[in-house]
Amino acid sequence: MQIQAFVIKKQPHGEYDQLITCYTEELGKITAVAKSSLKQNSIQGMHLDYFNRVEFDLVSGRGVPIITGAQVVESFHRLKDSLPKLSAGYFFLEAFDRIVFEYERDDELWQFLSKLFEKLNNQEIKLSDFRQYQKALLQVMGYAPAVLTLQQQNLRSHSELDAMFEQTAQRQFSSLKLLYNVLL
Repeated sequence: MQIQAFVIKKQPHGEYDQLITCYTEELGKITAVAKSSLKQNSIQGMHLDYFNRVEFDLVSGRGVPIITGAQVVESFHRLKDSLPKLSAGYFFLEAFDRIVFEYERDDELWQFLSKLFEKLNNQEIKLSDFRQYQKALLQVMGYAPAVLTLQQQNLRSHSELDAMFEQTAQRQFSSLKLLYNVLL
């Protein structure tokens, strides 16, 4: 099965393998094994990098699907060259990893992630832009009434919007510290 996906998390698995969590257009969020991707000469490992939109084949494995033949479709290199853009991007990768459920396809979430990476790649980012992207993600995920309430209150501090994400994930976001050190 040929799949397009954004890589959102990588974890070592065994000596040379990685567990790759990605958001796919066809299946939603999935976790699959990339065999031998940690070997020095692994071409597939280079393609399976954060923020990359990749295309790969997914085959059945023992309990966990296996990624084969990964190829970069788009690498968003300007996003990766800017610390402010990168720190904002890491927040959204962390949000997708912690809040989005596996195997729940959502075309709006796919479109959100695609457009977000394009915007981060092509435009400079300010804190106000980051706030708008946070609100947009919450609205796409169905938290619109809470977002409207926050907009009516004019967000007295950034911590109120961040608290919504952390409360939803039931844990703190480590990427927020980096983001505020860079953007403020």
